[in-house]
Amino acid sequence: MLSVEALGKSFGGLQAVQDVTFSVEAGSITAIIGPNGAGKSTLFNLIAGAVRPTSGRIRLNGEDVTGLPAHEMAARGVARTFQSTHLFQEFTVIDNVMAACQLRGGAHLWDALLRTDKLRREAGALREQAMRALAFVEVAHLADRRAGTIPQEAQKRVALAMGIATQPKLVLLDEIAGGLNPEETDRMMALIRRLVDHGMTVCFVEHKLRMVMQLADQVVVIHHGRTIAEGTPAQVSRDPAVIEAYLGGGGIAAGG
Repeated sequence: MLSVEALGKSFGGLQAVQDVTFSVEAGSITAIIGPNGAGKSTLFNLIAGAVRPTSGRIRLNGEDVTGLPAHEMAARGVARTFQSTHLFQEFTVIDNVMAACQLRGGAHLWDALLRTDKLRREAGALREQAMRALAFVEVAHLADRRAGTIPQEAQKRVALAMGIATQPKLVLLDEIAGGLNPEETDRMMALIRRLVDHGMTVCFVEHKLRMVMQLADQVVVIHHGRTIAEGTPAQVSRDPAVIEAYLGGGGIAAGG
């Protein structure tokens, strides 16, 4: 499915990602972990096409997609959510998801937000597409609410609906459970498993180690922009380099 080969990205004199290598199998769940500033979000930006790598290769289903822009990566089935929930707070939930569908279809932002003729011609199909995504993440009942008025867990689910509305094959989740309590986190984990059950592959960045240990098929550990470990949660939790660099010698705890 996804192969990252010696990937690197520098910003001026800062090497944010360097020599990162790992692979992701189709239908699996991969967790990317590491300390703050380790380069995890930059790595997602590289894979999703938001920024171009300085070095290395990205292959998707065997195709070299290194440096392709975000809209071309989306067309190839890659979707991404962000650490901060990016919703248009004054617009309805359904309009947010319809806007995401429209933008991934090549429309301009103003087509999506200002209901131009182009959008109106496609509105029926877009609404059905958006409602299917909202139903999948179990917030269809909030479709006509303003996005800024719904609870945080629901906002996270709407952001996920925006990502999966176009039926991607690879979903990149950047701290999708950030700010959620344990019960909400469990529900989000169940939803992520449903993504895989419906044919998607998931990579997620997360600091909640209980979620990582219970959900991931494999874990990739990034430190100072480099891959220092890759394996099952059990293997990574015993890795001396991970214990030293990421956990300060304390081992992986299951809390959080």
